[in-house]
Amino acid sequence: MIITHGRNDEAASVGNSGAGVVDFISLSGEAEDLLSLADADALYDLVILDQVGDAPLLSEKLAAIWKTREEMFAALSTRIHPQGSLIIFTQNAVNLHQLSFLRHALTNLFKRTASPGTFLHQFTRELTAVGFLKFDYFYVYPDFDSFAHLISTERHAFQAVLSLKYGLPLDAIRRPKFWLRWVLSNSQLDRWLFRCQMIWVRK
Repeated sequence: MIITHGRNDEAASVGNSGAGVVDFISLSGEAEDLLSLADADALYDLVILDQVGDAPLLSEKLAAIWKTREEMFAALSTRIHPQGSLIIFTQNAVNLHQLSFLRHALTNLFKRTASPGTFLHQFTRELTAVGFLKFDYFYVYPDFDSFAHLISTERHAFQAVLSLKYGLPLDAIRRPKFWLRWVLSNSQLDRWLFRCQMIWVRK
């Protein structure tokens, strides 16, 4: 199941991708499009939330079904197969392309608003409370639309990508001419350039 703000005509491309049976829920469509969310019998191998939970307060259409984001996660947990996964695409709250997200995220950290901008640890805390136990975090690179690469936020994986990007040899720490590049790479400041993040969640 995919829940997104996208148009219904995007469902055809999903169906043609060989993904099997896919319920495509568009929040920009008619209210009837949300009826499958109320079908308590369906179990899914994969549920994708495509930037629909970035704000702690749910959008108007989702709020008509669930009161809070935690309630949405709890309901979706019952709809996912025991071996299934939940994937959340969300804006990177700390990114230099859209500093307003950081402001909104800091606001939402202390007082919930309808504004976007949520830190990953908020998602993690809410998901853990409803029974999800396994989490992997990624930066979507080079941008959200292409999904060309996913870079794990785990430090070693992130460092490997940046070392390749900066052309750093394995013994850079012993070679002074590479020290500046090594400092830039090790600081991981590049994470501020990624617009979006992905959470892969399992029970």
